[in-house]
Amino acid sequence: MWRPRYTKMVIGPIGIVHLHKRNPWVALACSIALPGLGHFYCGAYTRGAILMSWEIIVNQFGRVNLAIFLSSLGHYAEAQSVVRYEWAVMYPLFYILAMWDSYRIAVDVNTLTELEERQHTRSFTAMSLTWTEINMLRRRKPWVAAFLSLLLAGAGHLYNFQLVKSLILMGWHIAIFLNSGLNNAAIATLHGDWGEVHRVIGYQWLLFLPSIHVFNVWNAYHDAVELNNLYEEAVTYFLRQVTSGMPVDKQPVPPSQSGL
Repeated sequence: MWRPRYTKMVIGPIGIVHLHKRNPWVALACSIALPGLGHFYCGAYTRGAILMSWEIIVNQFGRVNLAIFLSSLGHYAEAQSVVRYEWAVMYPLFYILAMWDSYRIAVDVNTLTELEERQHTRSFTAMSLTWTEINMLRRRKPWVAAFLSLLLAGAGHLYNFQLVKSLILMGWHIAIFLNSGLNNAAIATLHGDWGEVHRVIGYQWLLFLPSIHVFNVWNAYHDAVELNNLYEEAVTYFLRQVTSGMPVDKQPVPPSQSGL
């Protein structure tokens, strides 16, 4: 009997990666909210980090968010004056690339998921034990993940043991939060200094915050649900193998490798 051609999951000291279906339109919507988020939803963390970083950099140098904020207030002349067009002209390119690529990845992942689920022999792993970390496939509480991300973006993914995603999202969230000036604005609000509140807020950075914070809360909850589904699937497969009398601790190998 052959080894599974498609692997259901990989568990290691920095996280769990597994195949499960994604909604391409949700991936597209996440990329519209902020390029790179659609890739995080699909599990493509490296591409997501690259696209998110480039989008924030281009947006920052082009002053795109500030122009959007001023335009929403009706200050069109001021909005036009703050835009740096040498950077801003590149901005739509990252949006289009992120939306198209996240949609495409979701479709490809769904295809691989269907192929993996049709295999007679499948591959599940219960735990990873190294000298740096212990990771195991277990149940998570989705509302705990969401609440932790509500308090600090990335904390819910840390609870889900998605260390790479947690590090990237937490890092960018802290950077955006600090540059938006919300801490100083909160202090000025407590002192009743409303003029100071408007002065210290960095609207160029502030417009990033709703997208990345809402995504963190929702995605932490969503990932916890999917990890619970993976746990149920792994336990069900294990019990079926046990009841059928098939050894579950040995991987089936091709005839060419078994000496037959």
